[in-house]
Amino acid sequence: MNGAGEGNIIFGDGLENLPDKGIDNGSFDILVANPPYSVKDFKQHLQLKNNVFSLLDRIGLNGGEIETLFVERIGQLLKPRGIAAVILPSSILSNDSSSYTGAREQFLQNFYIRAIVAFGSKTFGATGTNTVVMFLEKFNEPPKQVDLSSDSVDAIFSGAELNEWRDKEILEAYIAQIELDENIYNEFLNKCYSLDELNDIDYFKMYVSAFAVSVNARNLQKTKEYQNKSANEQAAVYLERFYDYARSIEKEKLLYFSLVYRQKTVVITAPADNKAQKDFLGYDWSNRKGNEGIQIIIPGGKMYDDSDRVAEGTLASAIRQSFNGVIPSFTKEQKAYASVVNTKDMLDYSRATFNKALRTNVKKAFHIISKYSMVKLASVCDLNTSKAEIHDIPDDLPVSFVEMASVSNEGFIETKVDRPCGGVRNGGYTYFAEGDIIIAKITPCMENGKCAIAEGLTNGIGFGSSEFHTFRCHEEDILTKFLFLLLNQDMVRKAAEDAMTGASGHRRVPAAFYEEMLIPLPPIQIQQQVIAECAKIDEEYNTTRMTIESYRKKIEELFNELDIISSGGGYRLILDDSDKFDVSIGKRLLNKQLAPSGKIPVYSANVIEPFGYIDELLIKDFSIPSVLWGIDGDWMTNYIPENLEFYPTDHCGVLRCKTSEVNPRYMAHVLEIEGKKMGFSRAYRASIDRIQGISFAVTDRVTQDETIAKIEAIEEKIRESEKNLDSLTGKTAEILNRFLN
Repeated sequence: MNGAGEGNIIFGDGLENLPDKGIDNGSFDILVANPPYSVKDFKQHLQLKNNVFSLLDRIGLNGGEIETLFVERIGQLLKPRGIAAVILPSSILSNDSSSYTGAREQFLQNFYIRAIVAFGSKTFGATGTNTVVMFLEKFNEPPKQVDLSSDSVDAIFSGAELNEWRDKEILEAYIAQIELDENIYNEFLNKCYSLDELNDIDYFKMYVSAFAVSVNARNLQKTKEYQNKSANEQAAVYLERFYDYARSIEKEKLLYFSLVYRQKTVVITAPADNKAQKDFLGYDWSNRKGNEGIQIIIPGGKMYDDSDRVAEGTLASAIRQSFNGVIPSFTKEQKAYASVVNTKDMLDYSRATFNKALRTNVKKAFHIISKYSMVKLASVCDLNTSKAEIHDIPDDLPVSFVEMASVSNEGFIETKVDRPCGGVRNGGYTYFAEGDIIIAKITPCMENGKCAIAEGLTNGIGFGSSEFHTFRCHEEDILTKFLFLLLNQDMVRKAAEDAMTGASGHRRVPAAFYEEMLIPLPPIQIQQQVIAECAKIDEEYNTTRMTIESYRKKIEELFNELDIISSGGGYRLILDDSDKFDVSIGKRLLNKQLAPSGKIPVYSANVIEPFGYIDELLIKDFSIPSVLWGIDGDWMTNYIPENLEFYPTDHCGVLRCKTSEVNPRYMAHVLEIEGKKMGFSRAYRASIDRIQGISFAVTDRVTQDETIAKIEAIEEKIRESEKNLDSLTGKTAEILNRFLN
C-alpha cells in the first residue's frame, strides 16, 4: 500500500488515537484488519495516552486477550454505517472468559453482523489457528441502538403499556424464540409463581436449580437476619431474591435479542478435512526446501472468481449481497458450507448463564406438533448407549455386525454378519442391542433415510461399522414401534438433513438435533392404536415392495438371456468405430453458470441425479437417445430417451448409437456391465480412450427390440408400483396426523 496512489501508512499503536494524523474515533468508512492475538502480559506494557477501553478492566494483569480490545476499537473508529472485515481467532465467538464475552457484547451492541466466515487450520500456513472473518456494519446513530433497546426492555419489565410500541413486537418475538406461552411469561414478569410452580415449567426450572447453588443464595441463607425469620418469611425472602436473580438474566437476554431479532447473517464454514480445505481455499502450504510458502492451486478456490471479482453466484458475492440487504441463494455444493441464518438464532437462551456466544451452527430443534403433551425425546429414551454394557461378555461370543448399506430405505436390516464380540467391542464401532432404533447420522446414508429397528441380532448384540445414532425406548413411556414411526417420517428426515454439519461427503447429524427434539407423548393405548393401523399399511407396503423386487429380478433375467444370446451367436462391435458410435464428453461448467430457475438438467460424474440446471445447450440435436456415463466418480450409467434435453459437464460422457445394429436401451445395459468388468471407479477413470476400447457382442436387432419391449413394459409396472409405495408412505403420515392432532 505504501506509495500506491493516495495510500498513507502511519507508524503507531493501533489502539491509540492520533488526531493530528487523522486517526480519531468515528472517522473511518471502511476498516480491514488482522489484529494481534494472545499477547501475554501486554497490559504491563500498554501506555495509552489518547484512548480508553471499557474491556481493559475485564482482562487480568497477565492476560493475553489483546484481540478483544481491537474488537472494541472497531466500534470506536468507524462512522455510523461504516463497514469492517476483521480476522480474529474463532474463540472470539464462544470463549467464556469475561473479556471475550465483553467483545461479543461489543459486536452485538454496535453492529449488524452481516457475515461470519470460519476458516480451518490450513488457512494461514504453519500457525494452525482456526480463525473467523467478521463482516460488520455499524448501526446508524445517534441515538445508540443499545439505548433504544434498553428503554424497550425496561418498559417490558416495568409492566408499561406496550401497545402501539415496538416493545410489544420485541416481547412477542422473544417469547416465540424461547417457545413459551405468552401468559406464562407475563405471570413470571409479574412474579406470580411460587418456587414449586416455577420448578414445574421447563424453561424456568433451570433458574431455580442455578439459583439454589449460587453464591447469592448461599450468602443469603448464612445471614443471621434470614435465619431468625420463620419458614414462611424465609420462603418469601428467598423467592424475592430468586426473582431478582432470574429477572436480571432475562432482562439481559431480552436486551441482546432485541438488538438482533430482525437481523440475518451469512454463515460460511470452511471444511475441516485437509484435502477439502485445499479445494475450498484454492491453495496449500509447502515446507519443501526451495519451494516454501503458499502454493496456488485454483485462484479463488470455492470463495471467489479470480477472473471476475464481482461475479455473481460466488461466496464472495453472497457476503456482498448481505450488506445490500439481499438474502443470497446458494447452489447445492455451496449449501454444504454456506447458509443464511436469523442472527437471533445464533444466541443460546436455553441456559441460566448467558455468555452471548455466537453459534455458527444454528439449526433450531425440530418439533412435531400435536394435541398431546410434548416431551424431550431424550427424556423417554436413552440416546447413543455405551459399549460399557457389554464389557464382561466373552470375547468369542458371536454378535451381529451391521453395515449401514445393508439397512434398506424401507427400514429393514437386510444382512448381518457374525463376528466375535472381542473383535469389535473396542474397535470404535457403534454399539446397539436387540430392539434399539438405529438411524444413520452420516452422509449419504442419512440423506437416504436409513432408519431401522435392530431385530434378529445374534445374542441380542449389534455393532455398526458406519456411524449411527441409537435410541433405546423407556417402554413404560413410549413404545419402540411408535417412536420408529415418528422418526421415520419424511419431515423428520428432512429436518435431520437440514441439521447436518460438516463438509460435503463428511456431513453428519449432530446428537443435539435429537436431544433437543420435542415429540408428542400420547397414552400407551393410543400409541398401540397407531401401531395397529400402521401395521396394515406396512403389510401392503411390504407386498408391493416384494412385487417390485420380483419385477427387477425379471428384468435382470431378461438382460441375462439377451447377453447369453449375444455372446453365443452374435457378432462383435467396438466403441471406437466412429461410423457406428459417437463418444464424447461435456464441457466444464462453473457454479456461477448454473441458473437457479433453469429448465435443462446438468449431469456431471453422477449421471443419475442432476448436478444443477441451466438455460443453455451444449448438444444441439436430441432426436436420438443418449447413454451417459460418469467419468471420474463411482461407476454408473444412465439412459436418456430421445427429445429430452440435458447438458453434460466434463465429468460426464455421452455415448450415442449411429448404427441401427444396437438398441440404445440395450447399449446402456451393455456399457454398465462392461464398465463393471473393467473396474471403472474414482481411482480408475472411465476416460474416452478406455470407453472407446470396449468391445461387446450383440445379436440381431429384432431380438434386442423384442427383449427391450418386454423390459420397458415391466419398468412401467415398477413405476406404477413405486407410486403406490409413495401413497402408502403418505398414509402412515396421515394416520399419525389423525391420532396426534
